[in-house]
Amino acid sequence: MSRGIAGFGHVTIVVNDLAATKHFYGELLALPEADRPDWDAPGAWYCIGAAQLHIQVKPEFRPDPHPVGPHFALYTAAADYHATIARLEDAGVRFQVPPHQDAADGRWRAFCKDPTGNTVEVTDHDPAR
Repeated sequence: MSRGIAGFGHVTIVVNDLAATKHFYGELLALPEADRPDWDAPGAWYCIGAAQLHIQVKPEFRPDPHPVGPHFALYTAAADYHATIARLEDAGVRFQVPPHQDAADGRWRAFCKDPTGNTVEVTDHDPAR
């Protein structure tokens, strides 16, 4: 019997500056870059566990300015959370919602923007646990 959706394959985000985006995701967040077909349109793919983050470039794109509006969450091991936040802060990343431990579930989370302005939640919540 089919159970429907069994997992998450990838999410695609639109950005307006590929170099700044590759620095943010590839260097600051240390996501490994994945092989991508040699398409005419610029972009990049990154591995995140068993899934991927696909970057698509549209120079005129402007994301929703809301601090926690449409977003996706990236998680770290709990032991790495504060070091990850410190690395981002040291690089000048500003958090619209600063790192805080949620009183309801005890998990750490913070919200920042990537170089284009896409909202990224950084958390210690592993959805598989």
